[in-house]
Amino acid sequence: TLTGMIFQEQMKLDQDSLGRQFDVSLLGGALISATIFRGASGGLPPWAIENVPAMLKSLYEACGGIDDSFCIALQAGGDLRLRADPGSAFLDVAAGKKPAGWFFDHMKPKAREEFLKKLSEICQKKDGHQWRSLKVLLKANCGGKKKATG
Repeated sequence: TLTGMIFQEQMKLDQDSLGRQFDVSLLGGALISATIFRGASGGLPPWAIENVPAMLKSLYEACGGIDDSFCIALQAGGDLRLRADPGSAFLDVAAGKKPAGWFFDHMKPKAREEFLKKLSEICQKKDGHQWRSLKVLLKANCGGKKKATG
């Protein structure tokens, strides 16, 4: 929890983007999720994207193997936004923008709702293929091919 609060302040995160009830202990998972989303949006070469299923599985295990915690971390990764005030930029993420990248910044509410619904369905699968299914879902919602990460 202390680490989450430190990240929240150092990165100048917009608390409203996470919701008032967000558990700060999941912030690390949200930041990792945002990084995976940004990479899937074109920030990583195609060969690196092949490792996304393993990264997602590791994140799931870090969330204690709890479907709800994992889905919340992924959802928060897509919703996480920097504060809009001057000086809130972080590395190449502009103030007021989402670290997850351009596609999440511009996702329409209906598309976001559908993405989260599919994410939840995949998280509940226990067929051994859920990690590949998540990769496919991410690529579909992150533009699929190498583009500017915004």
